[in-house]
Amino acid sequence: MIARLALLLLLGACSSRPSGQAVFTGRTMGTTYTVKLTGIKLSSPEQASLHAAIENRLIDINDRMSTYIPTSELSRFNNHKKSASFPVSDETAFVVKAALEVARKTDGAFDPTVGPLVDLWGFGPEAAPERIPSAAQIKTALAWVGWSFLTVEESPWGLRKKNPRMRVDLSAIAKGYGVDSVAALLVARGIKNFMVEIGGEVFAAGRNARNTPWILGIETPRDHAVSGAALSATVAVDGKGLASSGGYRNFYMRGGKRYSHFIDPRSGRPITHRLAAVSVLAPSCMEADAAATAVMVLGEIAGQAFLDADPQLEGLLLIGDNSGKIRIVKTSGWPR
Repeated sequence: MIARLALLLLLGACSSRPSGQAVFTGRTMGTTYTVKLTGIKLSSPEQASLHAAIENRLIDINDRMSTYIPTSELSRFNNHKKSASFPVSDETAFVVKAALEVARKTDGAFDPTVGPLVDLWGFGPEAAPERIPSAAQIKTALAWVGWSFLTVEESPWGLRKKNPRMRVDLSAIAKGYGVDSVAALLVARGIKNFMVEIGGEVFAAGRNARNTPWILGIETPRDHAVSGAALSATVAVDGKGLASSGGYRNFYMRGGKRYSHFIDPRSGRPITHRLAAVSVLAPSCMEADAAATAVMVLGEIAGQAFLDADPQLEGLLLIGDNSGKIRIVKTSGWPR
């Protein structure tokens, strides 16, 4: 589950905005979205047209990459139990290819095929198990997981699986791609000052209504905290994607032990390190989205090393201790 950013923005309906501003909201990808524009005057028909274009763009992405829509490209690929190439759109191939690149860079800590393990530990469609999975159950699920079993083919675009029981889930990268896609739609229409947010993943450009950079708040990770109740930091964002991820809202306790929804695909077990949450800045929201999930699996040491190795990524890590205190660690290029 993505740790939702506390947005330091006044969000509301289009009709109540001051002149020169517009806000569009709706639902997509199992969550909500908000698009805010400033420094622009749109008539009611223009607002309706733009909102429809945003909705249609997000519907297109869902129709390709959702695992909840049975007829989506990804669902049909997951039900394809053969090793023959399965045709997909260039868009789906692009996102899968990006996911596989992050998997390669993290030696499998990020893995778009981790679904069977997520389900086994009770973070999928079924409720959390009364008993934690056995070593034999984990071994069985691990046999169905592995990013190296998946390849992207070109001319024509297609996906191929070496393991017929393998399935792909793009939930750790698709929302970021959706944000980027809406941002590209706005730029194509000549809009320069905007903020796009889907489920806490953000891309912002230009200036807000006060003619200052968009300021976003990063939530303090507290178990079952009310969204936005406390902030650990704020950051100005202009022309970049920002994504946050954390395990403080989605976990369960068994025998006095905490089990996080972040499953390490390499071990088949939930993470046990002290990294409570991370926020990542990147050139695109898709990159930030995937990187944030990867860092949460890698932990504070390997996660920071992963961020430091890529000059395009910057991160703010929130690390907990036994006393409940949060220590903040920033990469060298994180905005001060």
